[in-house]
Amino acid sequence: MNNIEIKELGEYIPGKSNSVTLNKLKKFVSFPYHIKWYRSRESRKIFPMFIQEISDLNPTNFYIPGILTRNPFFDHARIKYFLATRNGVPAGRIMAHIDYNFNKQHSDNAGWFGLFESIEDEAVAVKLLDTAVSYCKQTGCDRIIGPAKFNATGEIGCLINGFENHPYYLEPYNAPYYQDFIENYGFKKENDWHSMNTDIHTISSYIERIIRLEERAAGTRRACRTSRCPSSCCGSAPSRSRAPSS
Repeated sequence: MNNIEIKELGEYIPGKSNSVTLNKLKKFVSFPYHIKWYRSRESRKIFPMFIQEISDLNPTNFYIPGILTRNPFFDHARIKYFLATRNGVPAGRIMAHIDYNFNKQHSDNAGWFGLFESIEDEAVAVKLLDTAVSYCKQTGCDRIIGPAKFNATGEIGCLINGFENHPYYLEPYNAPYYQDFIENYGFKKENDWHSMNTDIHTISSYIERIIRLEERAAGTRRACRTSRCPSSCCGSAPSRSRAPSS
């Protein structure tokens, strides 16, 4: 019989309280290494830099200049981290948060869940989602958005196609079974986001055209008559380096 438990890894409420520690964040950040699919031949998972991920999730005032920082997102957000275990072994994680700036800007009362990870066990996924949804409802939220790392300006959504490709910048790369877990729970897709897969040879001709157009536009600028004018402002196009081919 599987014994699934949810452990709290700290909560941060701006201006009120904080029970998050760096040791708890380490447990949260390190969990994805337990996902077997990420180590399979089919996976193209690229794990984030460990210390950078801790910095992104760090609401505490502890920092190491140039190494570990605090994310200013937490100046206007409440957050709580959770870890699931199955028979005492780490089995999943999730965070629940409320972005007060988002709600104020959009006249909304939304809560969010994000950084959802789970072993291939729907019971674990349900337990995690239940926990995040309950937390948001308890804080007064009337709708839940996710998965998202903070909000729509960051890593958001669930990858449902293109698992054979490497992750794109600021886009999610998750195990294929996450879609079923989230939809079976009751969440409905709001929209589709697409990425363009190309290569340096295909894109180079377009980049060259853009550079030529910029050079033409730069040549139409009114000449500056100031003796202290930098050479780059009087119609000459700035220098650019071409991305190396892969």
